[in-house]
Amino acid sequence: MISINTVYQFVQENERIRIIYIDYHSELCAYVFIEKSLSMPIVEMISIIEKEYEQNNLVEVLDPYFTMKSDEDLSKLEIQKRDVAWKIIENYWELRKADILSKKSRMQVFQEIVDKENVPLTTVRRIFSRFWQRGMNRNAMLPDYAKSGGKGKEKNIKVKNGRRRVYSDNDTDGVIITDVIKKQFEAITKKYWRTKQKKS
Repeated sequence: MISINTVYQFVQENERIRIIYIDYHSELCAYVFIEKSLSMPIVEMISIIEKEYEQNNLVEVLDPYFTMKSDEDLSKLEIQKRDVAWKIIENYWELRKADILSKKSRMQVFQEIVDKENVPLTTVRRIFSRFWQRGMNRNAMLPDYAKSGGKGKEKNIKVKNGRRRVYSDNDTDGVIITDVIKKQFEAITKKYWRTKQKKS
């Protein structure tokens, strides 16, 4: 079962998404692509996304934007920019969520924000895109936050357990194998290796 604010990856397309909304009453959910420079929500039936998940076409992956940052680690300018953007999220996301998720009414809401907050439309779109893509929290609004979520970059979450490598000239400690990573391996081996062709 999918869960909100969780990152998943389409195995075949190699694209990562974040679930930003789930409503079991209407049987709808919404997600954004986290790799795009600007990403707006895509509304889909929950059953379709869960079917992709059950068939291992969609697998849960580590959140590339997960990090712990206190205000003590930030500059005054970073805090100021973050809080200005966060104020817009606080004022409009929960209050106008249905309209913002709808492609038909989204631009109308954004234009209202432009008029009331006196900010450019591109800035409004960037603020919401960053909010959805980077974890839907206050620190997602940090101006340099994207540096922690670069595609393909190694994430130093914690110290790897187990013995060090013996037969390798590489000094790195390797990767922590979590349940999420195990599921990725399982999905990919089923899709590309355990097939009728019986590849070696």
